[in-house]
Amino acid sequence: MDPQDILLEFFKALGQKERLIIMGLLTQQRMTVPELAAASGLKEMSLLRHLSLLEYSGLVAGDETHYWADIAYLEQLNRDLWSTMTANQPKKEGDEAILARFVRDGRLVKFPTKESHRLLMLNWVLTRIDPEKIYSEGEISDLLAEINEDYASLRRYLVDYGLMMREGGRYWRVQ
Repeated sequence: MDPQDILLEFFKALGQKERLIIMGLLTQQRMTVPELAAASGLKEMSLLRHLSLLEYSGLVAGDETHYWADIAYLEQLNRDLWSTMTANQPKKEGDEAILARFVRDGRLVKFPTKESHRLLMLNWVLTRIDPEKIYSEGEISDLLAEINEDYASLRRYLVDYGLMMREGGRYWRVQ
């Protein structure tokens, strides 16, 4: 499916306040329809229609008794869409000149304050990170320390911007 179609379905599924409320509840815990109805204030028939759409979109999964937010699907969707969008993004003229203000001899000498420049810098940092490897916190810190002494800020930016994922002291690049 085309990334635009995937995003369109995603936003259709979350395009109503009621479905956002349901997703919020289901990201916290698995719930039955009566529990969801009580917590959301929705009638069960209305709730079932919303759940059906969320389930069809892949955002919610369920069994005979409970529903839950499919976090693994959301993470995979994030990785797939991000890699498609960044891989197909044409390089803008002047990117090298902008990077040259922040990078000297393969090292980041200062952090950009302008967000578009920061994103450009972070994408440059990503080129130094193996997309197939899962790093321990020490390994990713060592790698980023080769780029800039403030490796903790670099690591935080990469995670905050959704370019890397983190779980249980392990880090990996969003492909």
